Amino acid sequence: MPTTTRDGRTIRFATAGAGPTVAFVGDAGLGAWLWSAVQGKLTGPYQTVVWDGPGVGESDVGPISIATLRKDLATVLRESGAEQAHLIGAGLGGVVALEAARREDRVQSVIALGTALDPNLDDLWAPPDDPEALAAATRAHLGTDPPADWLDRIVAWRAADDAEEGAADQYREAWEAATLADPYEITTPALLGGAVADRVAPADAVGDLAADLPRGEYREFAGGHLFPVARGRAVADVAVDWLTAHSDRESDRRSGDF
Repeated sequence: MPTTTRDGRTIRFATAGAGPTVAFVGDAGLGAWLWSAVQGKLTGPYQTVVWDGPGVGESDVGPISIATLRKDLATVLRESGAEQAHLIGAGLGGVVALEAARREDRVQSVIALGTALDPNLDDLWAPPDDPEALAAATRAHLGTDPPADWLDRIVAWRAADDAEEGAADQYREAWEAATLADPYEITTPALLGGAVADRVAPADAVGDLAADLPRGEYREFAGGHLFPVARGRAVADVAVDWLTAHSDRESDRRSGDF
C-alpha cells in the first residue's frame, strides 16, 4: 500500500480505478473492511481512495479529532492526485466528510452513513485480540444474523485492522464531542443514510441531521450500524445513483487544492 506523511506520521492508503475520485472516510476506530462490499462496485468508473486513520490498520498512532482526521484526509487526497472528490463516510467518518465539505471547495458531494450527533458507542468497539468480543460486537450491530463463515471473516478483518483501546477511546471522544455548528453553512449536496436498527446513530437522528443541511437528503436502509457492510449491495446501488447524478466528469478534472 502507498503511504504519505503528515506531522511525522505515516498514513496508509490505497487507490484503484480511474475517473472522478470517491474517497471513503472510516468509522470510529474501525478498519477499511467496512467498505469491502461497496468499494468494488464503485472502482472502475471512479477512482476509489481508502485510507487508514491514526492507529487503524497500518497507519501510525497520532492525535485524533475531527480537525486532525479532516487534515489527514486532505493529505491523502493530495497524495493520490485528486483535484476534486466525492466523500463517503461512515459514522464518525460522515462527520469528518461534512466538515471537509464545509471547509473545502473541492468536495463535490457527501454520502454519510449512520452519522448523527450524540452517538451511543457503548459496544461498537471490542478488543482486537478478543475474537469472542469482536464477534459479539459485530453481530450486535449488523442488524442481521450472518452465516458463521461470513462473521468469522469480519472478525478476522477487525482483529487485523481495528484500533487498539487507546486510539479507540480517542475516536469515541472525537465523535462524542462533535457538534457540527451552523450546519446551514454546509451547502454541498449531502445524502445521509440511516438504518432502522442502528443503536449507535438512530435513524431518526440521522434524518434530523439531513433536514438541517441546506442540500441534505435522507435514505433509510435495513440493518444496524454496520449496514455499509451488511447491506453493501443496497448501499452501493444508492451510491452509484447519487454519484452519477452529482458527477460532472469535466469539472471533476479541474485543478484545485484541498
